[in-house]
Amino acid sequence: MSLAGWLKRLFLKDGGPPLSGRSLLAIGGIVALLLSISPEIVKQHQAVTGVRHLEETPGSVPWTTLEKVDINYITDKNRLFSVEAQPEVLTLNGKSARVTGFITPLEPGTQLRKFILARTPPTCFFCVPGTPANMVYVETANPVAYKQEPVTVEGIFSFDSDMTDGILYRLRATSAE
Repeated sequence: MSLAGWLKRLFLKDGGPPLSGRSLLAIGGIVALLLSISPEIVKQHQAVTGVRHLEETPGSVPWTTLEKVDINYITDKNRLFSVEAQPEVLTLNGKSARVTGFITPLEPGTQLRKFILARTPPTCFFCVPGTPANMVYVETANPVAYKQEPVTVEGIFSFDSDMTDGILYRLRATSAE
């Protein structure tokens, strides 16, 4: 399957407006960049730019918990990643959870149904800090207004240890504040 076909399958599961091939390639480039960033590079980036991770928010799953995974890059014809997670992460799978972070839009407009919730705010196109464990793909039936401040999203949390579509964490949101 081509990258464009894979991205269409990933982002248009429930229908929605079509994305152009150019938009899909841009999203694919961002995903590839995020997957290639190591924790050491993130720390160096934070030291140089002053961008800091979000502090823990009472009532929300701490990002330090979500980071308790080892992502292994493999060369299997059916998958690219394998993830080993600590029990704290595994117990979240399929349960209601709250996560607080910064919105990175995946669609045009200010009312979003699909977005990435990240531990750090988006800083620039070429220097996005983070790893797959520092972001959660969020889908919601009710649009969430984009804002630059942290938001808390609640819903059913899921964990994909094979990262079959490149996403480690998902949240089917029931509310956002």
